[in-house]
Amino acid sequence: MVLIKFLLVTAQIVFVTAIVSAEEPAAAKPAINLDERRAFGYLEDICKLGRRPSESEGMTKQQDLLVDHFTKLGAQVGKQEFNTAHPKTGVPVRMTNLIVSWHPQAKERVLLCCHYDTRPFPDEDEFRPKGTFIGANDGGSGVALFMELAHSLPAIRPTFGVDMVFFDGEEFIFQRRGGKFFLGSEYFAQQYRDRPPPYRYVCGVLVDMIGDKNLKIPIEPLSKKFAPK
Repeated sequence: MVLIKFLLVTAQIVFVTAIVSAEEPAAAKPAINLDERRAFGYLEDICKLGRRPSESEGMTKQQDLLVDHFTKLGAQVGKQEFNTAHPKTGVPVRMTNLIVSWHPQAKERVLLCCHYDTRPFPDEDEFRPKGTFIGANDGGSGVALFMELAHSLPAIRPTFGVDMVFFDGEEFIFQRRGGKFFLGSEYFAQQYRDRPPPYRYVCGVLVDMIGDKNLKIPIEPLSKKFAPK
């Protein structure tokens, strides 16, 4: 049942990427084939790395895994690095947004993004708030989805390019209340605003926690407010 729901979510997200072929004749559009079991296998591989908080050993292993995976499939992979102060010690922590680009020459692009860091601890767990948190759903499911989607993107000859961005530091918090979220996405947005690249994003989709066993996807209020159409 989990695999079926995972595939259904994948299909919804992939539909957004269809705009990259919007100007091609219908007969010329390549099929996007998704393998739900392979996608779930990627999720299992990610979880086997263990905890993946920012600047951890697990995060480094995950970065190596993703760079190798996407490079082999023909993508251009880059790293957007920045520092932030550790919320408990004040020591600088190096964070890395991973940017995976398909058809980098395109000046109009689609942005697909997720976060790939996990919380340091399962602070929402009332029984083990300081236990081990591997983030199968929260932090891993979006990554596995994009790893699977990447198998179809090389065959597309689009008008638009596609960037997959994996945000770091989205949940670098050490207490149940308080702390600063969304460090990676905020930095990415600031750089896009302050140092405009030679391309523009025509639309974007962010996925998070899409691997839940009893998944429900309501309309996200802020998206509805700022992009009602």
